[in-house]
Amino acid sequence: MTIGRMFRSGAAAAAAAGLAVALVFAGSTPASAIFGGTTSGVLRGQVNIWADDGDSYLCTGTLIGQRWVLTAKHCFYGEDTDSLQIWTGDRRPKYGEGVPVIGWAGHDKYDVAIVELQWSVRNVQLIAKYNANSLLKTGIQVAVRGWGRDQPNVPSSAPTSSLRVCSMKVDGSAVDEMRLTPVDGIPQQGDSGAGVWQGDRVYGIYYATTGLSYGHATQTSVVAGWIEAMTDIPGVS
Repeated sequence: MTIGRMFRSGAAAAAAAGLAVALVFAGSTPASAIFGGTTSGVLRGQVNIWADDGDSYLCTGTLIGQRWVLTAKHCFYGEDTDSLQIWTGDRRPKYGEGVPVIGWAGHDKYDVAIVELQWSVRNVQLIAKYNANSLLKTGIQVAVRGWGRDQPNVPSSAPTSSLRVCSMKVDGSAVDEMRLTPVDGIPQQGDSGAGVWQGDRVYGIYYATTGLSYGHATQTSVVAGWIEAMTDIPGVS
């Protein structure tokens, strides 16, 4: 399936930016960098997403197919789709393989987006699986990996020099939402769109942080049907 120009343009996304308020809890901010945590020793489908033809770092995403990335919708508000690109295959930002973006589509209700790439990535071993059915129970420990600032409230959009990871615990789990508490770190502004990992798959799409106390993610199971309809890639049970 190719959706291409049916994806939002930068202008359309800017017009929709007002919807972001409904997607983020009061007192929360879009997530973008891991505070605490450690340098990640592994790469599990993570991609770094850039705007302005690679000059401006945006977000983290998860490669779920050779031409498809799962991430957060608010990452693209006000961005020119023609200038977007992703980098995959290396824990360092803008190393590995760079691929331009055809476009993106956002879910109507949740802060979730699918990004379509102009060509297939070469290394299929990087492709990650996403969960389609079950919910993570309260108390389960998960991992979130991403690039970006590793200190809160620092006025810089530059990513860290290598992929970072933090452990979090599921504090509350509902049909569409999971609330996470930090174990050894918490994403901050810049790691939006990162996958919430447990075991061999992604269970959530991280999109917001409340101070240094809580993180918020959308359960992939609630949007699995939409993801498959957009990409022809089914989730796993």
